[in-house]
Amino acid sequence: MDNLQGNTNHIMKGYLLTDLNLDGKTLFTEPGNDTSLLMGNIILHPLNPNFAANYIVRGGLSQ
Repeated sequence: MDNLQGNTNHIMKGYLLTDLNLDGKTLFTEPGNDTSLLMGNIILHPLNPNFAANYIVRGGLSQ
């Protein structure tokens, strides 16, 4: 279902590309959100010594 009101606590259900922790829902805010996981992986990446929020993590899935 679409987030017609633009709520930041809207939960999108399903294993979507935005479901980073694979719990079956995408959540932008609130505890257990997917945004914190993404930002944590970027800011705390070992090759990001300046903790830049716009750091680009290079990589991908092995084939």
